[in-house]
Amino acid sequence: MSKENKRKEINKNGVSQVVIKSVKGQAVSDREVYAINNQEIEGLLPVEVIKKGNSFKLIYNLTGLMTLSDFLLTPMNRESFARLLQNILEVLKGMQKAYFNQHALNMNLDSVMINPAKQRLLFMYIPIQAYDGGSSLRAFLLEIIQAGSFVKEDDSDYVKEYIRILNEGINFSVFELEEYIKRLVSEDGYRTNKNMLCHKCGTQVRSGAKFCSVCGAKLSDVTENADNAKLYNPLVSAEPAQTVAKEEEGSSAGCSTATQGLYRQSEECGGTTLLGYTQPKYPYLIREKTEEKIVIDRNEFCIGKSRQNCNYSVTDNSAVSRQHAQIISRDGRCYIKDLNSTNKTYVNERAIEEEELTSGAKIRLGNERFIFYIE
Repeated sequence: MSKENKRKEINKNGVSQVVIKSVKGQAVSDREVYAINNQEIEGLLPVEVIKKGNSFKLIYNLTGLMTLSDFLLTPMNRESFARLLQNILEVLKGMQKAYFNQHALNMNLDSVMINPAKQRLLFMYIPIQAYDGGSSLRAFLLEIIQAGSFVKEDDSDYVKEYIRILNEGINFSVFELEEYIKRLVSEDGYRTNKNMLCHKCGTQVRSGAKFCSVCGAKLSDVTENADNAKLYNPLVSAEPAQTVAKEEEGSSAGCSTATQGLYRQSEECGGTTLLGYTQPKYPYLIREKTEEKIVIDRNEFCIGKSRQNCNYSVTDNSAVSRQHAQIISRDGRCYIKDLNSTNKTYVNERAIEEEELTSGAKIRLGNERFIFYIE
């Protein structure tokens, strides 16, 4: 075991860093630093080395990243679990190829980071000669299964098999992990034809998927009418769970005023016709708990638990404030602003006051989770 190195976390002026100080007798590996900073091994965080006399500091920039422990709060399905393990495997194989010391890889849930935009794992590697941080691959993989939560599926045997493999012995090899991932992916039924590749980022997606799990793009082989997500449209004023389909039903008893200006009424309300109107494309949210699709169709869109004062009401979560956050469209860009909420607004697990949104951004209001998309 190496001597204890002091670690310090610094958050200042919007910049988040981890600083690790050397101890007497330690030497930095210039070869490893060069390989890391030239991205010869994918998945290792760049490191800045500041030398002073016989001592040095290692500085890692974590700005815009989230910890793996926070990421695991979101339930995983078989696909996302396989992708997580594939990320780990790629880093380990890259290290083996470059003759890096696996014991110098910082493997714990609060040190491993996630790039929210790319959904990629990023590890802190400690480029100190003969360093041993005491990390165990098997212990790290067990931590993931203990801290993670999983979507309830008909077949959860893959989780049981994972636990069984880890508990078979003290040592766990990269080869065993690779073989397990191969079985996991083949059982998951990924399609290999190009119709199931994301047209935006090229990621292979699961059969039946409607949105790319990496960049959030709507998949090109899914028609508008095939969208099974519950759809919330704020033009329907009463209940947040109503759908556009219900809005368009019409009846002879009376006409909705919500769509006046978009539709011209024929002689009878049941015969509403669309005259020269093209439906614009709006950004939208997917509420993870209910899978509702929430269309952001106005420049200032308020979310909270108040039915009277919000465009979308979260009525079943006391952690959400009456007027919690506002999504603002400005100069062709979208921003989210916290409205002095009690439990704060988070974008990609970072508390914000106002933040620009990109497609695929994860939004959390207290503990209520949404994903933001732009078509």
